[in-house]
Amino acid sequence: MPSLTIKDIDEKQYRGLVEDARSNGRSLAAEMRAMIAERDRAREVARSVARMRELREQSKGLLGPWPDSVALIRAVRDEE
Repeated sequence: MPSLTIKDIDEKQYRGLVEDARSNGRSLAAEMRAMIAERDRAREVARSVARMRELREQSKGLLGPWPDSVALIRAVRDEE
């Protein structure tokens, strides 16, 4: 498995990372792995959202106008 060494980190930033790791009950290395994993998840979410927006744009007009969801919710509520 690859490893990473980071040099010349600002002292204040380093202390912040150590503090975050402690407050999360992790070692500094585990905290860094968690940060990298979160970055990857955020990137994947951003890609998914972009793809959904692209598909929405491509499908505009194919199924007719989209119904007003508020009106639909109210109609269902009023039926009960």
